[in-house]
Amino acid sequence: MFRLSAFADEISPDPREQVDVLKQCRIRFIEFRSIYKTNVLMLSDEQIKEFKILLDGEGFSLSAIGSPVGKVAID
Repeated sequence: MFRLSAFADEISPDPREQVDVLKQCRIRFIEFRSIYKTNVLMLSDEQIKEFKILLDGEGFSLSAIGSPVGKVAID
């Protein structure tokens, strides 16, 4: 079985809009990179809790965390 997921921050910085669009596309997995134009590593504990409540309430799960950790310039 394949699970489709998306970097939802390319839809909108607003997590509610991200979820709404993905629901319409029948995608229930998010590669979590940012919300509110804030990278996942910089989010407050409260923002993460609120996002989890939204995801749980809408039946979404995370497929991956997209962070800048390990990114290096290739020259």
